[in-house]
Amino acid sequence: MRRWFLTSLVLFVLAFCLWWIWPGSSNETPSLSSGSSDSSLPVATVVKPKKANQVVSDGALLPDQEPENNPYEDEAIKAQVQQIADAYEENARFPITSQPIRNPEDVRDFEPFEEAEVNLPFPDEDDEGEAIRLAAATNKFQYFRGDVIEARVRILNASADDFQSVTGVLSGARGDLPNPISFDLSTSEANTFYGRFDTQLAAPELLSDEMLLKLSVTVGSRDLFTTVALRYSNPSAQIIGLGLSQPQGAELVIPVQLNVFEPGYYFLTAVLDDANSGQALLQLQNEARLESGNAILNLKAHITALRESGSQGPYVLRQINLVRGAESGEATDRPGSSIQPQYPLPGFDFSAYSNEEFIDLEAQERLEFLRQIGDADQALETQE
Repeated sequence: MRRWFLTSLVLFVLAFCLWWIWPGSSNETPSLSSGSSDSSLPVATVVKPKKANQVVSDGALLPDQEPENNPYEDEAIKAQVQQIADAYEENARFPITSQPIRNPEDVRDFEPFEEAEVNLPFPDEDDEGEAIRLAAATNKFQYFRGDVIEARVRILNASADDFQSVTGVLSGARGDLPNPISFDLSTSEANTFYGRFDTQLAAPELLSDEMLLKLSVTVGSRDLFTTVALRYSNPSAQIIGLGLSQPQGAELVIPVQLNVFEPGYYFLTAVLDDANSGQALLQLQNEARLESGNAILNLKAHITALRESGSQGPYVLRQINLVRGAESGEATDRPGSSIQPQYPLPGFDFSAYSNEEFIDLEAQERLEFLRQIGDADQALETQE
């Protein structure tokens, strides 16, 4: 009898637990039914699962109606999508390899000592005015084998009566180089020191991709320290000149001559300027896998983009950037160098080009898709 009672009790508890956690049941404490003749019996409240679009309140959606939170009804989102589509449509008028430059500031050349400058304050409790600042920089960020590193240190907010001096040393992955860098006070700029270091004087194994210029500065009785980061590389390839540039069909073809030291996949970009006005016209680019030795990688300026710029030349090719992409197992890309920072190009009358309008069918399909997203009614009709 006792065994039967225990078995029944266990089955009852299991049944109650299953009922409690079964989907659709209420997790709230069971309420008492006021209409029942026996108020001691608990009555469970059963909640029926609702359909996805069904709402119990007034003005509810029926199962076959669209939900109220329709993303296409958000006017702000539609406006943003239309703006994206407008920008994409404008860019799609031209090849991706020959794009007009909308904002010349985006392709502005850095002034010497501008790109890598580090400007830091060195406050002291005895300062009566502004804290002393050290503005340290190298003349550029990327250096190659055989380059001369030029450095500048400006001491700001220091008293003219304070003794000042600057010394420096390059430091790489294997520590500081044994060659100190001496700095001389400028005769034309107050509180400004310049130093130079010829990389040919250093042992090659002491130079690494990531390097620091460590600077020790004395201002009166204070010894201050700062650093400037720079990159040093053996070039993966070198641009040695340009071939004969001339119109071919609808494009001005610019053969860029290379000496490739490391075979791999290369990316080449450059800016095409008007030689007379200095106006930045086009951003050009190309990419290809190249083998070791002499190679040519063509940049192409499309007539549609040239007409948009309004310039028939002559031109200047500048801000040339050559990079070998990292292969499998390699950690970083490898930069290439150029013998010259810029190259002159002849100009040609627009009539020398064929009148071929550039059309990108895939871009047209993407644009149509963006337009549909930005137009609520059309997008909904497409979905139906």
